[in-house]
Order: sequence, then C-alpha cells, then structure tokens
Amino acid sequence: MTQLSSTVHEAVSASGVIRAYGLAGARTAAFRKELDTLYHGTFRFSFLSYLVERTPNVAFLLLQVAVLAIGSVMAFRGSLEIGSLVAFNAIVLSLSVAITSFTRIMPLLLEASGGVQRITSLLDETPAVADAPEAEELTAFAEGIAFRDVSFSYTGGANQLEAVTFDIESGTKVAFVGGSGSGKSTVLTLLLRFFDPQGDRSSSTARMSAT
Repeated sequence: MTQLSSTVHEAVSASGVIRAYGLAGARTAAFRKELDTLYHGTFRFSFLSYLVERTPNVAFLLLQVAVLAIGSVMAFRGSLEIGSLVAFNAIVLSLSVAITSFTRIMPLLLEASGGVQRITSLLDETPAVADAPEAEELTAFAEGIAFRDVSFSYTGGANQLEAVTFDIESGTKVAFVGGSGSGKSTVLTLLLRFFDPQGDRSSSTARMSAT
C-alpha cells in the first residue's frame, strides 16, 4: 500500500513532466505493476490469515471428536467413568475456546504490525539537522541576527547563497528584495534552521547567530 501510494503521488506531482515527455504509458504500466503486486500480496496475506484463524478451530474440533470417541469406547468397556469423560471433554472445550479466541485476533495483529513498523522507522530517522554534542543552549532572542560569510547549497553543487553577511538589530524591520531564485526564501529557511549553512568555497567558515 505504501509503495502504491508513493507511485500515485509521484505521478500526480510530476504530471506536467509526464505529459511533456510522453511518459503516460510507462507510468501507467508501473501503476498496474504496483496494483498487481498489491493484489497478490493481499491475497496471500488473507489466505494465510484465514489458515492461522481456522486451523486451530479444525484441529480442536477433530481432537474433541477423538476424545468423545475414545472416551465413549472406554466408558462402554468400564475402564472410564462417565463423569471423568465429561470433565475431560469440558477441559478440552475450554482450552479450545481460549486458543481459538487468540487466533481470531492474530490476523488483526499482523495487519497492524505493518503500520507500527512504518511509525517506528519514522521515529528512528536521524534528523538532517542535529546539534553538535558540545552545543550550548540558546538564550532568548534579544539583540539581533548576524550572518557572517554564510554560504549554502541545497544540492552540494552551485551555491544558492555565497558569502552572505548582514546584521539585523532587534526591533527593526528588514525586507529581503530580489528576483526569483536570489535566495530570499533560503535566508529565511536558514534562520529557522531547517538547514545548516556551509562555508564558502574558500577556506572561511560560515557563521550565523541570533542573540
């Protein structure tokens, strides 16, 4: 289901590219392949879940029939009392009810385990932006914001920001003005620390702070 959802999201998001390059046939084939995989996986899961749920029921039913048959023969021959047969059959029946109740919820637990695994994998993701072990706690914002030779690249290639330096005092209003792609949104993104800055292409170190 996750892979199918990802395929649909990718196709919808890139619909313009798909139309421009005539990739509709390839994307449709990929979608049908994901549907086929989902169908076979769901069918196999449903079949195995049914076996997990029904096999103990059939096994205990056969066991109960065997107990009644053997116990009846032994009672007929006088080697077993009727009360003992009834008591033993009641024990087998109680045990079968307990086990079949457990196996009835096993398919639900197996189905839920997939969602739990996805949640666990998300929680275990390493953040792209993390504090250094020796990082200090930031004090409350009071004085201003300073950029010192801040450079940044989203891809690791060409820089979107190159050695940017500025100071903004607390209480002042500043507007970032420029054409599309000049780095206005990137500066705000760095201020919110969605990414960490890099040094410029020389040997200087990027530094930004809010005090």
